Amino acid sequence: MKKRLLTMLLAAIMTVSFAGCSESTNNETDLAEDVSSTAEITTENTESIASKDVDTFNKKEKICDVEYCVPDYANEIKTSYESEYRGWRTNLIELSAREIKNTNISVHNDEYINQNKKVYEWENIKKTYIDNCEALYFEGYDIINEHKGIFTASVQINAPNGIVEFNITTFSIDNTRAQYNEFIKHVTINNKTTTPSAKDAFNEKYGKLPTWKDVKYDPISYIGKNFIITDATCEIDDYYNYDYRGTEEKYFVFSAQPPGAYISDRLYIYADRTKFDWLFQALKEKRLKGSIVVKAEFKDSTKQGMATLVDTE
Repeated sequence: MKKRLLTMLLAAIMTVSFAGCSESTNNETDLAEDVSSTAEITTENTESIASKDVDTFNKKEKICDVEYCVPDYANEIKTSYESEYRGWRTNLIELSAREIKNTNISVHNDEYINQNKKVYEWENIKKTYIDNCEALYFEGYDIINEHKGIFTASVQINAPNGIVEFNITTFSIDNTRAQYNEFIKHVTINNKTTTPSAKDAFNEKYGKLPTWKDVKYDPISYIGKNFIITDATCEIDDYYNYDYRGTEEKYFVFSAQPPGAYISDRLYIYADRTKFDWLFQALKEKRLKGSIVVKAEFKDSTKQGMATLVDTE
């Protein structure tokens, strides 16, 4: 966090002035933990900032599956991190955006948070949601070379195809939070479980497998074989029985209910805690919907609607 903020702002420190920015304070802040499309940061002094001191975000941009806006008059800038970040500068702020592709980790994962907090000295960390996607808000100072006023508010979002990060930086705590509150209003996410190409690839690979109905009416014939549950509603559970009794350290369990099925048709799926930790973390937060491939491993468990997770859409 320190090096990144310094790199982005060092060239502007001597030439850019921030008219109307209030002095930094040590007020505690809270992140509104809701599932709306905005994540508002509240502070006692934010309301005192005049509207002319907050940029208008109306020029549309897109990164990964996330649409957002930058000010019309913002100049796009380059940094030493230009391969990762796109950056913009106005006379009030610096804004940067980057994507972290091909990651299955949740930004709400405590281990992920603690590792980054240690490395980058994150502060005021808050878990939230943006367009029903998990998001993580955090703040930080740059104190290298006594540039103590440089202050950044950041958010990382679990977009469908990777983590997207935005950073808003000014020379004032209150102004940074106010700018962030305005910016985040314009962030929207194409919130689909998978891209069409990924869904097609999954269907091409597994589409000819037996379905849960096939297994339901003839469970013994499918022991040791894979089958598919399409568009299932999945929810974390704690049901361990028959062949999975005593396997809590190896597996977590979730229920999977196919669309239009009776509750009695709900299946209990056991997933490897190491391989599918990302799914475990996501299911702890909310129910998910998607297609899964499972294996009917054992005679008794197969008859009782229990199976082991093989793959997800």
